[in-house]
Amino acid sequence: IDSASDGSMLFVDPPYYNADQKKFYPCNFELKDYSRLMECLKRNKDRVYFLLTYDDSEEVRELYEWCSIINEQSWNYTIIRTDDQKTGQKLIDGHKSQRTKGNEIFLSYE
Repeated sequence: IDSASDGSMLFVDPPYYNADQKKFYPCNFELKDYSRLMECLKRNKDRVYFLLTYDDSEEVRELYEWCSIINEQSWNYTIIRTDDQKTGQKLIDGHKSQRTKGNEIFLSYE
């Protein structure tokens, strides 16, 4: 980010803040990594454009209170589908299991 050309548009999609990261990501973020990313974006906010995606949480909203929330979205995650969802099979009780509902925010700086 620091070495991006002035006026660059960056899409930033870090590991979700409250996720069980071992399920989704080959590399994990620790609290200090989230703070470092925020500081880096804040330091460069007047020379690059960025779109940042995160899971919607109070911690993320506090960390990025200097940003604008441009969209809030809720949808079913499919990356952690259960076997019955992948094959279309029903569980023993005749129902399909529920997909995980996710809430995500998209942040930018104007």
